Amino acid sequence: MAEAATAIKNELLDFLVRQKSLTAQQAEEVQAHAAKEGSTIEQTLLQERAISEEELAQQKAKFFGLPYIDLTGIKIVQTILAMIPKAVAENYRVVAFDRDAAALKLAIVDPRNFQAMAALDVLASESNLRIKYYLTSPSSFR
Repeated sequence: MAEAATAIKNELLDFLVRQKSLTAQQAEEVQAHAAKEGSTIEQTLLQERAISEEELAQQKAKFFGLPYIDLTGIKIVQTILAMIPKAVAENYRVVAFDRDAAALKLAIVDPRNFQAMAALDVLASESNLRIKYYLTSPSSFR
């Protein structure tokens, strides 16, 4: 009965179990290890190889309701890349990778960085563009 009392307290872990990317037991172990080591759930998932970095990014995209993009091998036009100043892109871990008449497509590593999104929305509005956010993995961002 003690096992049933141990609820998964992390929404992302719970989501990964519902998506069948992890078992409930794996999620509990990851949660316990993260708490013990003082690391984040995501760091622990990757350190323990419970899930690959790309699968985690894909599942996080679903979790946050964003499209996923793997930028590996995609050639980005320099004029689009330059639409976000390099210092801003590095600080907020975002990259502009495409645009159409009304929207700039940005890949972001951390969709919980609302400060970054607000700042980027202001930058885009100065060019009369809206931003369409995509989630990418840290490796794909590099």
